[in-house]
Amino acid sequence: MPDQDSIRLPSEHARCVIALVRKDAEKRKIDAAYGGEYNDGGASQILRELEAFEAGLRGQIPSQWREFSVLVDREADPEYTEYERLRKKFE
Repeated sequence: MPDQDSIRLPSEHARCVIALVRKDAEKRKIDAAYGGEYNDGGASQILRELEAFEAGLRGQIPSQWREFSVLVDREADPEYTEYERLRKKFE
């Protein structure tokens, strides 16, 4: 994980793009609702992608990937590795 000093903050241009993407997602959601759609016009997908992008800018793991982060942490834990070895041995 990068330290705080090495994390690049988004430029003003990137912040403007992010704001426009959020605005577009909101518009899609409203347009779908007014149109009687049974979905949000793709707004939730756009917001998930935006969340992953912003997490990358901060050097963090997106919330959708937390389960994989837990697995990596588990496998790096020597006690868990020993537990797995013993579990396999006695199965």
